[in-house]
Parts: sequence; structure tokens; C-alpha cells
Amino acid sequence: MDLQLRLMVAFATMKYARGLVSLQLLTSYVKLAFGGMATFFELVVTLLGRLALT
Repeated sequence: MDLQLRLMVAFATMKYARGLVSLQLLTSYVKLAFGGMATFFELVVTLLGRLALT
């Protein structure tokens, strides 16, 4: 049972890390494309990402 829990935690951590990387790439692209609007968009994407992960 302990091994199963460790595997689940490891999988969830990897999935969370991949999600963060994709969000960072998306916000970097938006910063390049839209400049000043990127800060607002970054906040919205971050909040939506956190809601999706919970």
C-alpha cells in the first residue's frame, strides 16, 4: 500500500510540473505577443491552472 501511494504522489508531481512548464511557455509567448496585457493574462491563466489542478 505504501508503494502505491508513493507512485501516485510521484505521478501527480510529474503531472503538476509539466502543467507549470506549459503555463510558463504560454505566458512567455503572450508576453512577446501582447506586451503590457500579458501580466493580466498571466494572472488569469495561473488562477485557471490552479483551479484545474485542484
